[in-house]
Amino acid sequence: MATDGIDISATLDLDPAFRTVRGNVALGQALFRRLVTPSGGILFDETYGLGIQRYINASTAADSRSLTRLASACEAECRQDERVLDVEARASVDGDNIVIELRVTPATGADFSLTLGVSGVSASLLSIA
Repeated sequence: MATDGIDISATLDLDPAFRTVRGNVALGQALFRRLVTPSGGILFDETYGLGIQRYINASTAADSRSLTRLASACEAECRQDERVLDVEARASVDGDNIVIELRVTPATGADFSLTLGVSGVSASLLSIA
């Protein structure tokens, strides 16, 4: 089992000041990167990544089954991280964006929530709480 450790703060890119994060913040950022990285986007690990942006289109917002499939895909991808014991996801529509809310149970430490906002062209980490 992995330890929490310390990491350089990074969502879509490294923090320019190289600030460090640990615990749930580090894990939350790692899960965000895993979800936005296209499947096979890491040269040395072809199973890493989901590429959630590819799930987003006009029919996703109109179809509750598509939202359920997106939430299930996010859960499956997050469970590949050895620091995650369990995760529950819910996807909903907010204007032109899809909001993905994850409740993460880490292998060590307290449960936390991770919220992402996704459109067809971008993704952002809204909160880790």
